[in-house]
Amino acid sequence: MKKKGLQITNDHGWTIERLQEQERAMKKANMAKRIAVIRLIMQGYLGIQAAELLNLHRETVSIYVQKFNQGGMEALLEHRYAPGQKAVSVSGRRTRMKKDAGRKHSCR
Repeated sequence: MKKKGLQITNDHGWTIERLQEQERAMKKANMAKRIAVIRLIMQGYLGIQAAELLNLHRETVSIYVQKFNQGGMEALLEHRYAPGQKAVSVSGRRTRMKKDAGRKHSCR
């Protein structure tokens, strides 16, 4: 009979003990939480339990487990930033604001 819930299908050589060590050594709290998710699931906790213990959404827990299963620790700790507006220096903003202030705005 297949076990219900989230499962680590590929531990990529990580043990619960090694995960605990990595979790403690991690300087970034959000990355330590990701490792903690994997450790808790490996210890037999349900996804919803791990989510409650770590104050995460259950879907976030599911995403972390999926990432770990597919690509191991490297995939789990990879953090992609959302694309945003290009960085502009303060002087660049001032120049743009001056240009915008000089334009005549018409309302139709």
